[in-house]
Amino acid sequence: MNPACPACTGETDLTGWEDVYGFECKGCRGHLIRSNSIVAFLTRHQDALPYLEHLERVREAPASRRTLHCPDCRAGAYRVLRTGQVEVDVCNGCGGLFLDLGEASHFLENLRNAPPPKRLPRTFDAKRRKDEEIIDLMSRLFF
Repeated sequence: MNPACPACTGETDLTGWEDVYGFECKGCRGHLIRSNSIVAFLTRHQDALPYLEHLERVREAPASRRTLHCPDCRAGAYRVLRTGQVEVDVCNGCGGLFLDLGEASHFLENLRNAPPPKRLPRTFDAKRRKDEEIIDLMSRLFF
């Protein structure tokens, strides 16, 4: 069963981009990308690891002005993070994303074309870790 939209609780349809899947709301046309899909995306695009720095700062980020309810972990607390010119609503509980109509493509493209990280989050020593260790660590962070 597809999750409900975090913004309007409307029905969603499975949708996908080049290398990640998510759900599009039939009503408000916003996009939900679950945390497990983000983890899979990051394992394919290790240059996108700076995104994890954003997730580490989720609790410090300002609260979303909107009332959003996560269909996965049921948290009612979303935070707003800026990535390039896109404002991303991130679930404070599981790290799932909600993006307004048109933002998902820009957000994913920014991640795909991210320059190599200048510094990695303190929880990562990516140069020495194998892919399995990174996946294990991300799983513990998000699940």
